[in-house]
Amino acid sequence: MFRQVFRSLKNVHPIRLTFLGYLSYVLLGWIALCLPWSQQVASASTSALDHFFTATSAVSTTGLATVSPGQTYSLLGQFFLLCMIQVGG
Repeated sequence: MFRQVFRSLKNVHPIRLTFLGYLSYVLLGWIALCLPWSQQVASASTSALDHFFTATSAVSTTGLATVSPGQTYSLLGQFFLLCMIQVGG
């Protein structure tokens, strides 16, 4: 199964492959930030769109945020943000 995936990725244009890589990083980060144990208890009203924007900003290393990461995310959520910044950099 993995061989078929790698064979099909050989035929993908490098620009599309880069786009798919960033897209997968953003989606995985968004899912990680939406997990309940990634958020502080007091910030349960944060929307999924805020998490998506924060994940996209972290992967693209722009540093923008619609919420305060220190008050919104738990230590695990902040660790996920740090990992997304490192992967994006």
